[in-house]
Amino acid sequence: GGGAGFSRGLTQLMGNAQTDSEAQAAEARRRQFVADLEAQVREKADRKRREKAEERAREEKEAADAASYDPFGRAGGGAPVRGRDGRVQAELHRLHETAGQMVSIQQDLERARAQATPIRRVAGGGPVRRGRAEMEGTGDHWLD
Repeated sequence: GGGAGFSRGLTQLMGNAQTDSEAQAAEARRRQFVADLEAQVREKADRKRREKAEERAREEKEAADAASYDPFGRAGGGAPVRGRDGRVQAELHRLHETAGQMVSIQQDLERARAQATPIRRVAGGGPVRRGRAEMEGTGDHWLD
């Protein structure tokens, strides 16, 4: 009650009395200051959120790059060819020769299978040779 009137009277005596328009202007400035401050806080929070998302994306990209990293690149692009024992195969002409021999052996085996004569094992006796037409649908097997 009486304390507020005293303060106002004291302010008027000192020549610092504010008119209603001055008080309204001061209140408007205070509200604007608070609004500007809140906007700055929101902008800082948004910036921090974006930076975290960018950091997370960068870390995921780095992890994916690290997982797919091959220091030698693709085979033949400088990567050494290694044998089963893990040692470097420096003499590649031998490696190619061996691969060619393996293909040749595989082809020979397939040719031999195509020319094989089917054999049916008979209980108590030796194998009985039968023609391909006789074997159809009997469940008998070809010997390799």
